[in-house]
Amino acid sequence: MEKNKTKSPWLALILSLIIPGLGQVYSGLLLRGAVFLVVNIGIQWPILVGYLSPDVYVEPWWLKWGVILFQVAVSIDAFFCKVRYNKTDDIDAKDKLARIKRLTLPAVISVLLFGLSLALFIRTYFVQPFRAPTDSMAKTLELGDRFFADKRIYKVSNPQHGDVIVFKSPKNLKNILVKRLIGLGGDVVEIKNGTIFINGEIFQTVGMEGVNYLNAGKFGGVGQKIIVPAGNYYVLGDNSPVSSDSRHWGFVPATNIVGKAFKIFYPPARVRLIK
Repeated sequence: MEKNKTKSPWLALILSLIIPGLGQVYSGLLLRGAVFLVVNIGIQWPILVGYLSPDVYVEPWWLKWGVILFQVAVSIDAFFCKVRYNKTDDIDAKDKLARIKRLTLPAVISVLLFGLSLALFIRTYFVQPFRAPTDSMAKTLELGDRFFADKRIYKVSNPQHGDVIVFKSPKNLKNILVKRLIGLGGDVVEIKNGTIFINGEIFQTVGMEGVNYLNAGKFGGVGQKIIVPAGNYYVLGDNSPVSSDSRHWGFVPATNIVGKAFKIFYPPARVRLIK
């Protein structure tokens, strides 16, 4: 026989606010809580995020509120689990097992919904996986490489020369591109003999070694000095001969930036930091 009145429903609620499922474990629903805990740990592994939604995702307004409401619902569930079990002083072991079995299916469904919501939340505001759609950034990014982009970094700091950035194409906002950031607003960019000049000085950073940038297009011809407008960026692909970039279609507005590419996670042989 098991005593339960000494445990607080409010503590169960707080525990599940901190870690989903912890309040259920505290309330005695070990299976229910374990499912929440395991899935919560699983979705912290960012690789799973890449399989939960397509490469291009625009979050609807209702999902932002849905994530918050679902988190609250998990915590309220923990609260009432404890209230329900506090109604009796003694709980027969068989009766308790039967209750746990009845709650298993709703728990699994709730956990799956919560896991998806949290994964989308992480994907929307923090880290998002992408797939290199072309070989325009080879050998930095090969065709088919899957990599992570940090979506928060440019909310707390400014883009820097040489960053590999992910952005919405100025030609079609539905297309997501990845290129190397060369020029910031106000910079004068020139491509001369395969080398990048910014404000009259040679520019090269880690990842650009051995790259021969070609003169091409309306914004990258021989002898052209391109002035980057304020609030815009000039980007180039490292695989210059095949890259469609700022040389051809111009500048990337700051509002189009999605994040900074920072790590290849697939295939295994290509796992590395992006520089």
